[in-house]
Amino acid sequence: MDEENQTSYFDGGVFDRLGWKILGSLLTAVTLGICYPVAICWMYAWEAKHTVINGRRLKFTGTAGGLFGTWILCWLLTIVTLGIYGFYVPFKIKKWKESNTFFEDEVPTFDAVQKLKKDKASYFDGGFWQFFGWKFLGGFITIITLGICYPWAIKMLYSWEQRHKVYCDKRCTFDGTAIGLFGTWIVCMLLTIITLGIYSFWVPIKIEKWIVSHTRIQVNVEEKKNPEVYQSVFDSPIFQSKFFQVISPSIAITIFCVLMFLVGGFLVFK
Repeated sequence: MDEENQTSYFDGGVFDRLGWKILGSLLTAVTLGICYPVAICWMYAWEAKHTVINGRRLKFTGTAGGLFGTWILCWLLTIVTLGIYGFYVPFKIKKWKESNTFFEDEVPTFDAVQKLKKDKASYFDGGFWQFFGWKFLGGFITIITLGICYPWAIKMLYSWEQRHKVYCDKRCTFDGTAIGLFGTWIVCMLLTIITLGIYSFWVPIKIEKWIVSHTRIQVNVEEKKNPEVYQSVFDSPIFQSKFFQVISPSIAITIFCVLMFLVGGFLVFK
Protein backbone atom coordinates (compact mmCIF):
# COMPACT_ATOMS: atom_id res chain seq x y z
CA MET A 1 0.00 0.00 0.00
CA ASP A 2 1.33 3.45 -0.95
CA GLU A 3 0.67 5.14 2.40
CA GLU A 4 1.64 8.63 1.25
CA ASN A 5 -1.15 8.69 -1.35
CA GLN A 6 -3.98 7.51 0.90
CA THR A 7 -6.50 9.91 2.40
CA SER A 8 -7.08 10.60 6.08
CA TYR A 9 -10.53 11.25 7.52
CA PHE A 10 -12.80 10.95 10.55
CA ASP A 11 -16.24 9.41 9.94
CA GLY A 12 -17.77 9.54 13.41
CA GLY A 13 -21.15 11.24 13.85
CA VAL A 14 -22.30 13.89 16.29
CA PHE A 15 -25.09 11.78 17.82
CA ASP A 16 -22.78 8.81 18.43
CA ARG A 17 -20.27 11.11 20.10
CA LEU A 18 -22.94 12.80 22.17
CA GLY A 19 -24.35 9.45 23.26
CA TRP A 20 -20.99 8.12 24.45
CA LYS A 21 -20.22 11.42 26.19
CA ILE A 22 -23.54 11.38 28.08
CA LEU A 23 -23.24 7.71 28.99
CA GLY A 24 -19.64 8.14 30.15
CA SER A 25 -20.47 11.26 32.16
CA LEU A 26 -23.39 9.55 33.90
CA LEU A 27 -21.27 6.52 34.79
CA THR A 28 -18.47 8.74 36.10
CA ALA A 29 -20.86 10.90 38.15
CA VAL A 30 -22.79 7.96 39.63
CA THR A 31 -19.57 6.23 40.73
CA LEU A 32 -17.99 9.49 41.97
CA GLY A 33 -15.24 9.23 39.37
CA ILE A 34 -14.15 5.68 40.18
CA CYS A 35 -15.40 4.29 36.86
CA TYR A 36 -13.90 7.09 34.77
CA PRO A 37 -11.47 4.58 33.16
CA VAL A 38 -14.47 2.68 31.76
CA ALA A 39 -15.99 5.86 30.32
CA ILE A 40 -12.73 7.00 28.78
CA CYS A 41 -12.12 3.59 27.18
CA TRP A 42 -15.57 3.71 25.59
CA MET A 43 -14.77 7.13 24.11
CA TYR A 44 -11.27 6.25 22.92
CA ALA A 45 -12.48 3.03 21.30
CA TRP A 46 -15.18 4.93 19.43
CA GLU A 47 -12.77 7.67 18.28
CA ALA A 48 -10.17 5.19 17.04
CA LYS A 49 -12.82 3.13 15.24
CA HIS A 50 -13.80 6.18 13.21
CA THR A 51 -10.28 7.51 12.53
CA VAL A 52 -8.53 6.66 9.26
CA ILE A 53 -4.96 7.84 8.63
CA ASN A 54 -3.53 7.37 5.14
CA GLY A 55 -6.27 4.88 4.35
CA ARG A 56 -5.67 2.81 7.49
CA ARG A 57 -8.24 2.68 10.29
CA LEU A 58 -7.11 2.83 13.91
CA LYS A 59 -8.05 0.51 16.75
CA PHE A 60 -7.86 1.16 20.48
CA THR A 61 -6.91 -1.90 22.54
CA GLY A 62 -6.73 -0.39 26.03
CA THR A 63 -8.95 -1.66 28.84
CA ALA A 64 -10.41 -0.01 31.92
CA GLY A 65 -8.54 -2.53 34.05
CA GLY A 66 -5.25 -1.44 32.50
CA LEU A 67 -5.91 2.19 33.40
CA PHE A 68 -7.62 1.71 36.76
CA GLY A 69 -4.45 1.48 38.88
CA THR A 70 -2.97 4.57 37.24
CA TRP A 71 -6.24 6.48 37.69
CA ILE A 72 -6.48 5.69 41.42
CA LEU A 73 -2.83 6.71 41.88
CA CYS A 74 -3.50 9.98 40.04
CA TRP A 75 -6.47 10.63 42.32
CA LEU A 76 -4.38 10.10 45.45
CA LEU A 77 -1.47 12.24 44.22
CA THR A 78 -3.86 15.02 43.19
CA ILE A 79 -5.39 15.02 46.68
CA VAL A 80 -2.00 14.89 48.43
CA THR A 81 -0.65 17.79 46.32
CA LEU A 82 -3.86 19.82 46.85
CA GLY A 83 -4.78 19.55 43.17
CA ILE A 84 -1.39 20.42 41.71
CA TYR A 85 -0.73 16.92 40.34
CA GLY A 86 -3.99 17.29 38.40
CA PHE A 87 -2.07 19.27 35.77
CA TYR A 88 -0.04 16.14 35.00
CA VAL A 89 -2.98 13.70 34.79
CA PRO A 90 -4.16 14.54 31.22
CA PHE A 91 -0.61 14.05 29.93
CA LYS A 92 -0.25 10.69 31.70
CA ILE A 93 -3.58 9.46 30.30
CA LYS A 94 -2.61 10.67 26.82
CA LYS A 95 0.59 8.62 26.85
CA TRP A 96 -1.41 5.57 27.95
CA LYS A 97 -4.00 6.15 25.23
CA GLU A 98 -1.48 6.41 22.39
CA SER A 99 0.46 3.37 23.62
CA ASN A 100 -2.73 1.34 23.22
CA THR A 101 -3.71 2.63 19.77
CA PHE A 102 -2.72 0.73 16.63
CA PHE A 103 -3.66 0.33 13.00
CA GLU A 104 -6.55 -2.09 12.73
CA ASP A 105 -4.69 -4.29 10.25
CA GLU A 106 -1.50 -4.32 12.32
CA VAL A 107 -2.53 -4.84 15.95
CA PRO A 108 0.39 -6.60 17.72
CA THR A 109 -0.11 -9.73 19.77
CA PHE A 110 2.43 -8.95 22.50
CA ASP A 111 1.46 -7.77 25.97
CA ALA A 112 0.92 -4.02 26.53
CA VAL A 113 3.71 -3.87 29.14
CA GLN A 114 6.24 -5.29 26.67
CA LYS A 115 5.34 -3.39 23.55
CA LEU A 116 7.80 -0.50 23.96
CA LYS A 117 10.59 -3.06 23.74
CA LYS A 118 9.18 -4.67 20.58
CA ASP A 119 8.79 -3.74 16.93
CA LYS A 120 5.52 -2.21 15.72
CA ALA A 121 5.17 -0.23 18.94
CA SER A 122 2.79 2.66 19.47
CA TYR A 123 3.69 5.50 21.80
CA PHE A 124 3.64 9.23 22.43
CA ASP A 125 7.10 10.75 22.93
CA GLY A 126 6.23 14.38 23.57
CA GLY A 127 7.29 15.85 26.92
CA PHE A 128 5.07 17.16 29.70
CA TRP A 129 6.49 20.67 29.56
CA GLN A 130 5.85 20.89 25.83
CA PHE A 131 2.31 19.60 26.36
CA PHE A 132 1.67 22.06 29.19
CA GLY A 133 3.33 24.94 27.33
CA TRP A 134 1.32 24.58 24.13
CA LYS A 135 -1.93 24.12 26.08
CA PHE A 136 -1.23 27.20 28.17
CA LEU A 137 -0.16 29.33 25.19
CA GLY A 138 -3.14 28.22 23.10
CA GLY A 139 -5.57 28.93 25.91
CA PHE A 140 -4.04 32.35 26.48
CA ILE A 141 -4.26 33.32 22.80
CA THR A 142 -7.87 32.09 22.60
CA ILE A 143 -8.95 34.03 25.69
CA ILE A 144 -7.35 37.38 24.86
CA THR A 145 -8.80 37.29 21.31
CA LEU A 146 -12.26 36.24 22.58
CA GLY A 147 -12.01 32.96 20.67
CA ILE A 148 -11.23 34.46 17.25
CA CYS A 149 -7.67 33.08 17.18
CA TYR A 150 -8.66 29.62 18.36
CA PRO A 151 -7.64 28.15 14.95
CA TRP A 152 -4.07 29.30 15.59
CA ALA A 153 -4.11 27.70 19.04
CA ILE A 154 -5.38 24.43 17.56
CA LYS A 155 -2.81 24.52 14.77
CA MET A 156 0.09 25.12 17.18
CA LEU A 157 -0.98 22.34 19.54
CA TYR A 158 -1.63 19.69 16.90
CA SER A 159 1.44 20.54 14.80
CA TRP A 160 3.40 19.54 17.90
CA GLU A 161 1.13 16.77 19.18
CA GLN A 162 0.61 14.79 15.95
CA ARG A 163 4.31 14.55 15.14
CA HIS A 164 4.94 12.99 18.56
CA LYS A 165 2.45 10.17 17.91
CA VAL A 166 3.76 6.84 16.64
CA TYR A 167 1.36 4.08 15.60
CA CYS A 168 2.83 0.65 14.84
CA ASP A 169 6.29 2.22 14.51
CA LYS A 170 4.99 4.81 12.02
CA ARG A 171 5.21 8.46 13.03
CA CYS A 172 2.47 10.92 12.20
CA THR A 173 2.83 14.42 10.75
CA PHE A 174 0.39 17.32 10.51
CA ASP A 175 0.04 19.75 7.59
CA GLY A 176 -3.00 21.82 8.58
CA THR A 177 -2.90 25.62 8.69
CA ALA A 178 -4.77 28.07 10.89
CA ILE A 179 -6.06 29.94 7.83
CA GLY A 180 -7.47 26.67 6.50
CA LEU A 181 -9.54 26.28 9.68
CA PHE A 182 -10.40 29.95 10.21
CA GLY A 183 -13.37 30.07 7.82
CA THR A 184 -14.93 26.95 9.29
CA TRP A 185 -14.39 28.28 12.82
CA ILE A 186 -16.09 31.62 12.09
CA VAL A 187 -19.08 29.79 10.55
CA CYS A 188 -19.26 27.53 13.62
CA MET A 189 -19.22 30.54 15.94
CA LEU A 190 -21.99 32.29 13.99
CA LEU A 191 -24.18 29.16 13.79
CA THR A 192 -23.69 28.53 17.51
CA ILE A 193 -24.88 32.07 18.28
CA ILE A 194 -27.83 31.87 15.86
CA THR A 195 -28.99 28.50 17.23
CA LEU A 196 -28.57 29.65 20.85
CA GLY A 197 -25.77 27.16 21.46
CA ILE A 198 -27.33 24.09 19.83
CA TYR A 199 -24.81 23.97 16.98
CA SER A 200 -21.98 23.75 19.53
CA PHE A 201 -22.59 19.98 19.65
CA TRP A 202 -21.43 19.77 16.02
CA VAL A 203 -18.30 21.92 16.49
CA PRO A 204 -16.04 19.23 18.09
CA ILE A 205 -16.84 16.86 15.21
CA LYS A 206 -16.00 19.58 12.66
CA ILE A 207 -12.68 20.26 14.40
CA GLU A 208 -11.87 16.53 14.69
CA LYS A 209 -12.59 15.97 11.01
CA TRP A 210 -10.27 18.84 10.10
CA ILE A 211 -7.46 17.59 12.37
CA VAL A 212 -7.59 14.01 11.09
CA SER A 213 -7.85 15.09 7.44
CA HIS A 214 -4.50 16.88 7.83
CA THR A 215 -2.74 14.03 9.64
CA ARG A 216 -0.39 11.85 7.62
CA ILE A 217 2.01 8.96 8.15
CA GLN A 218 5.69 9.68 7.93
CA VAL A 219 7.40 6.66 6.41
CA ASN A 220 10.78 7.04 8.10
CA VAL A 221 10.35 7.23 11.90
CA GLU A 222 14.01 7.92 12.57
CA GLU A 223 13.82 11.31 10.82
CA LYS A 224 11.70 12.74 13.64
CA LYS A 225 13.20 11.01 16.65
CA ASN A 226 16.20 13.32 16.81
CA PRO A 227 15.45 16.39 14.68
CA GLU A 228 18.40 18.66 14.04
CA VAL A 229 16.22 21.76 13.78
CA TYR A 230 13.92 22.49 16.73
CA GLN A 231 10.47 23.53 15.55
CA SER A 232 9.55 25.45 18.72
CA VAL A 233 10.91 26.75 22.01
CA PHE A 234 9.22 23.79 23.74
CA ASP A 235 11.37 21.43 21.64
CA SER A 236 14.58 23.22 22.62
CA PRO A 237 17.36 21.47 24.59
CA ILE A 238 16.22 23.25 27.78
CA PHE A 239 12.80 21.59 27.77
CA GLN A 240 14.29 18.29 26.56
CA SER A 241 17.01 18.25 29.23
CA LYS A 242 17.19 15.53 31.87
CA PHE A 243 16.32 18.07 34.55
CA PHE A 244 12.91 18.79 33.02
CA GLN A 245 12.30 15.12 32.29
CA VAL A 246 13.26 13.85 35.76
CA ILE A 247 11.95 16.59 38.08
CA SER A 248 8.49 15.96 39.43
CA PRO A 249 5.88 17.92 37.46
CA SER A 250 4.08 18.60 40.73
CA ILE A 251 7.11 20.36 42.22
CA ALA A 252 7.69 22.43 39.10
CA ILE A 253 4.05 23.45 38.77
CA THR A 254 4.05 24.38 42.46
CA ILE A 255 6.95 26.75 41.79
CA PHE A 256 5.06 28.22 38.84
CA CYS A 257 1.88 28.73 40.92
CA VAL A 258 3.84 30.36 43.76
CA LEU A 259 5.47 32.77 41.30
CA MET A 260 2.08 33.66 39.81
CA PHE A 261 0.69 34.18 43.33
CA LEU A 262 3.56 36.50 44.24
CA VAL A 263 3.16 38.49 41.01
CA GLY A 264 -0.61 38.73 41.56
CA GLY A 265 -0.11 39.86 45.15
CA PHE A 266 2.38 42.49 44.08
CA LEU A 267 -0.05 43.91 41.49
CA VAL A 268 -2.96 43.95 43.95
CA PHE A 269 -1.14 45.57 46.87
CA LYS A 270 1.09 47.87 44.83
